[in-house]
Amino acid sequence: MSEPNPLNDVKTGAQVVGEIIKAAAGSEEAKVAASNLGRSAVTVTAAINNVLLPLAALNFAVERARTYFNKKFADDFQSRAAAIPADRLAEPSALIAAPILNALAFAHEAPILKDLYLNLLARSMDRQHSESVHPAFIETIRQLSPEEAELIKSVLRDFGVGPIVQVEARYANSDRVHLYIRNFLDWRDDSPERVLIENPRMPMLVDNWLRLGLITVDYNRVVSYPSFYNWVETRPEVVKIKEIIARSTDMTLYIRRGVIERTDFGRAFGLAVGICNY
Repeated sequence: MSEPNPLNDVKTGAQVVGEIIKAAAGSEEAKVAASNLGRSAVTVTAAINNVLLPLAALNFAVERARTYFNKKFADDFQSRAAAIPADRLAEPSALIAAPILNALAFAHEAPILKDLYLNLLARSMDRQHSESVHPAFIETIRQLSPEEAELIKSVLRDFGVGPIVQVEARYANSDRVHLYIRNFLDWRDDSPERVLIENPRMPMLVDNWLRLGLITVDYNRVVSYPSFYNWVETRPEVVKIKEIIARSTDMTLYIRRGVIERTDFGRAFGLAVGICNY
């Protein structure tokens, strides 16, 4: 008679995840894979097949996720794990691996998000850096759109402290202020030409990064070099506002200068997902 399957009586998704993790951690295959980690690239594949994929079993209900995990995940991940020195490879913690794999089931078709998750998973398998991989980083990626995940790269990479502004109209002989744009940045792409990007959702994205604890914004400070703000009035968004204000006899354009700065959490997140180098 075959042994009873501990998953047969599981009723809820939470129970399924728990049983999968227990099954993966307790299996002889997982123990062998763990003891062999770091010996060769072959053992990385064994760890993927015997440890990581069982943790992802719950996601196989999604057909596209099933196809990805069966056909592409091992290759995607092995290219990252192969860069880890053999003597530093370690079995990933289920606390990190399970939610990453769950998230990948729904994000693998967004290349930028997939890369962030895979880089985070690989870092969790590097003994030298695994303790710096915080579970909150997984939820941080989950709450980024592909668009802003691309934009946040330059912020975390470049802004120890960087310029940010509010674009206002101030009324003559009055304390009235009309706020046109809050938390405005000089968005450029990563090409050598640094092509300008117009994004009307910019203030909302900055609010999201503030909410996630990746950055701070302070309008009581300014960047030391005034030339760092020279871009403001030549931006097309500001040119349009200037044209509107020019039609009024009692309004003047006012640029409120401030600084945007990545937090310690933002820096650690950037390092863990492969955005930052320092």
